[in-house]
Amino acid sequence: MEIFFGPAIPVAVRYPLRNRLWAPLRAVSEKIDKLSETLPPVSRSAVGALLPRESYDKARSNLSKRNNCVTIFPFAKRHSYTEMLIMKRLNPAALLFAFVTFLSITLCGPTMHGQTNTVTAQHRSFPIPSSDSQPISITVGPDGNLWFTEQNRSQVARITPEGVITEFLTPTFSFPIDITPGPDGNIWFSEGSVGQIAFITPAGQIEEIPFSGFDAAGGITTGPDGNIWFTDLTGNNIWRLELPARTLTRFPIPTPDSFPNDITVGADGNLWFTEGAGGKIGRITPSGVITEFGSGLSLLFKITTGPDGNVWFTQRFTQIGKITPTGQFTFYPTPGSPEQIAPGPGNNLLLTEFGNNKIARVTTDGVVTESPEIDNSGPTGIVVGPDRTIWFLGYAANRVYRITLPR
Repeated sequence: MEIFFGPAIPVAVRYPLRNRLWAPLRAVSEKIDKLSETLPPVSRSAVGALLPRESYDKARSNLSKRNNCVTIFPFAKRHSYTEMLIMKRLNPAALLFAFVTFLSITLCGPTMHGQTNTVTAQHRSFPIPSSDSQPISITVGPDGNLWFTEQNRSQVARITPEGVITEFLTPTFSFPIDITPGPDGNIWFSEGSVGQIAFITPAGQIEEIPFSGFDAAGGITTGPDGNIWFTDLTGNNIWRLELPARTLTRFPIPTPDSFPNDITVGADGNLWFTEGAGGKIGRITPSGVITEFGSGLSLLFKITTGPDGNVWFTQRFTQIGKITPTGQFTFYPTPGSPEQIAPGPGNNLLLTEFGNNKIARVTTDGVVTESPEIDNSGPTGIVVGPDRTIWFLGYAANRVYRITLPR
C-alpha cells in the first residue's frame, strides 16, 4: 500500500458505527449519564469549572446525537481501572471528565476536507501478538529498536526495524501509557493506574518505582538535566526522579485539579506540559519553578517541541497550537480530530487523527497535510524511526504501522 502526502482533492468522510461495538458503548454512556445525575451540587459546580460547557457537550454528544457514530472510552474498558480511581478518592466530577473528555477517543470523524498528493511512501503493518492490546505511545529506544505501551494488556513491547514484536508484562497491572528513552540506556514509561513509573532494560527486565500510594502517572520524558520527569494526573503535580540516586521531588501545580497530561523538553532548556482540566500550558524549570500560560484551552492533550523552537500541542476534537518560549500562542484548525503530535522529518511535525484513520504532516506555519484514510487503523502514538521511516500505532487495528519515505 502507498501513503500520499500533499495538496489535493477534498473528500467528505463519515464513519459508520460497527454494530458489535454499539451495545457495550451505549451501556457505558448510560452509566455516565446516571453518574452525572447523582452528582451533588458542589460536584456539579466542580464539573463546570473543569472545562467550558460547550467542550463537554461536544465530547459527550458524540454518542447521543450522531447517527451510527460512537465515542469510545478506552480507560473504561477494565473495571479495575474505574475501581482504582474511586479508591484513590478521585471525585465523581473528575472521574466523569476523565472518561468523557481527556481519556476518550472519538471513532466518529466529522465531515472534513482531506488532502492527497504526488509524493508516495511505502506502508506496511505488523500485527501485535496480544489481542485488543490498545497500543498508545511509541518511542525509539537507545538500542535502535522501537518500544511502545499496550495499556489494556499492561505490557511494554519492542519492535525491531524489521517488524519483529516481543511483549513484556509489567509486574503489576498498571495501564502503561507514555514512554521515553532514558539517559541510562533503559526505556522509561508511566503507569496510569498506579502511583508508579517504571523502566525496562533492552533485555526486557522491568523495574517499577513507586511515587504515591493513590495517584497516577501520565506523561514522562527525560529532562535537560538528565533526570526523569513525569506528570501526576490525579495528584496535580510534576515529579522529578533524579538519576542515579532515584531521589523523588514533587512540584505542585499552582492551578488546582489541573489534570496534567503530557510533558516534553523545550528548546529553551525547560520542560513544558499540558493541563487537561486547567486549560493551560505549564512550564517548569529544572529547578522546579512553574509558570502557567493561557486559560480556557479545552481538551489539551499531547505536547512536543517543534523544529522551529516552539512548543506544539493538540486540543482534541478541534485544533493544534503552538506556544513560543515567551508564552505567545498561535492556533491552527485541523481538518480532522488531532490526537498525538511529535517531531517529524525535516522542518515538519507529525500528527495522528484517531477518529479519521489518518496521519498528517504539519509545517511550522501550521499547514496540515493529511494522508488518505488508513482503514480501521485508529492511529495513536507516532514517531520518526531509523532509516527514513515513520512508525505509528493502530489502536483500533491492534497493529504497528511502518512507512518508508522515498529517498
